Amino acid sequence: MPLWQGGQKAVAKTERRQMNYETLPEKEESVAKKIVNAAYLVHKNLGPGLLERVYEVCFCHELAKQGITYKRQIDIPVIYDGMTFDEGLRLDVLVEGLIICELKAFGWTVLELIDSFDNDRPW
Repeated sequence: MPLWQGGQKAVAKTERRQMNYETLPEKEESVAKKIVNAAYLVHKNLGPGLLERVYEVCFCHELAKQGITYKRQIDIPVIYDGMTFDEGLRLDVLVEGLIICELKAFGWTVLELIDSFDNDRPW
């Protein structure tokens, strides 16, 4: 019986571990809250379906309105086998020199995806 019908889980049970996290310093906590707020406002006002670049520009605008400094599209070189490759990594947004934000955009909503499954069934 499949999992969605109440069948047994196919994954072996893993032992639960107690995770102990250090409290963030006040500055990092404050910046993190402002980042979440900026992301929420952009999502609320624009909705889904746009290019990541659009969300990034608006996200950075929201950060600036809150007095938060940021840098966009920062290239991070990769050193491999004694050579430096400038094409290594690119950060979407580095906030206050502390937090890396990678923005992701989807061209669909969950409801649209479910509807497409309903319409594309072969049976």
